[in-house]
Amino acid sequence: ATNFNSNITVTQDRKTGTASTTETSDEALSRAVRRAEELAALAPPDPEYVEPLSPQDYPEIAAFDEASAQARSVQLLPGVKAAIESAKAKKVNAFGYFEVDADANAIANKQGLFGYHRRTWAGYSATARTPDGTGSGWASSEAPRLAGVDTKYVAATAIAKAVDSQNPRK
Repeated sequence: ATNFNSNITVTQDRKTGTASTTETSDEALSRAVRRAEELAALAPPDPEYVEPLSPQDYPEIAAFDEASAQARSVQLLPGVKAAIESAKAKKVNAFGYFEVDADANAIANKQGLFGYHRRTWAGYSATARTPDGTGSGWASSEAPRLAGVDTKYVAATAIAKAVDSQNPRK
């Protein structure tokens, strides 16, 4: 799914208002600017107001991985399959959640400031439970790149916790 969100902040006489929109049309963006102006007019002056930044030199941050951004179910299934097979072998129930995210962020102002950054992120978590419900375990792994997510570790850890915690005793 593709999501868009724009936050527009207007400051007038040290009074600030912010409006957001998820639409990209000129009309929707203009509406958000007008709403931010209306909110700024209603706000009290900020005694700690700091002037906006002028142009800056931002370093390049290598946080975007094209393979991760393009990943779909076929790239996620091997890790999930390994978790299911491990759970079957240990006779526990396992549930998991695999998420891959790619986004872009930009900042700009009337002073000439502009910054742009893209990033990817991947995360996998698993929960394992013994059939009798007396043991459970959870683990997760996250990384900027899909290749950095250790699904075998997640599965093994969640399963080991479930097995080790069953039939609790004092």
